[in-house]
Amino acid sequence: MTDPLVDALLPTLGAVRRTLRRVAGSAVSDDALTAAEREVVLLVGRRPGRPVSEVAQELGLAANTVSTIVSRLVRRGLVVRATDADDRRVGRLSLAPAAQATADAARARRRRVLADALEALDPAQAEHLRAGVAALSALAVELERIGREESDRPARTAVTGGVR
Repeated sequence: MTDPLVDALLPTLGAVRRTLRRVAGSAVSDDALTAAEREVVLLVGRRPGRPVSEVAQELGLAANTVSTIVSRLVRRGLVVRATDADDRRVGRLSLAPAAQATADAARARRRRVLADALEALDPAQAEHLRAGVAALSALAVELERIGREESDRPARTAVTGGVR
C-alpha cells in the first residue's frame, strides 16, 4: 500500500532542493565533494566555531567520521581547524576565508531567489507553505527520533541455511 503524501513529498522536496541549487548556485564550488563533505562545509559555513562533535551530532554522523571528513576538507583548503583556547582537546571549525565568502554569497543568492519565488506565488499558496514549514520541522524531529531508535536496536544478523 502506498501513501499519496509520501509519494508526493519525497520527489517534491528533492525537486525544490535541486532546482534552488541549480537556479541560485551551489554554496560549494568544488563539484568533487561527496554529499557528506558538502553537508559539513554548509554547516560549518552557517555556524563557524563549532567543534567536530556538534557538527557530527547535527548531521547524525559518528564524530570519527566527521573528523575524517574534516581532515580531507582541511587538506583541500576549505576548512580550518583551530584549537579551542579553553580546551586544547577541542578543535573549532571554520571555513577558509575564500570558502566562507563563496558560501555566504551563495546563501544570499538562494535566499533572494527563494524570496522572489515565494513572492510570485498566490498568497494562499505562500500561507500554506508558512504553515507547512512547522509541519516539516516536526517531521524532521520525528525522523531523527526514528533514526535514534533504529541505531539503538541490535544489528540484525543475516541467517543463511540456519547458520548465523
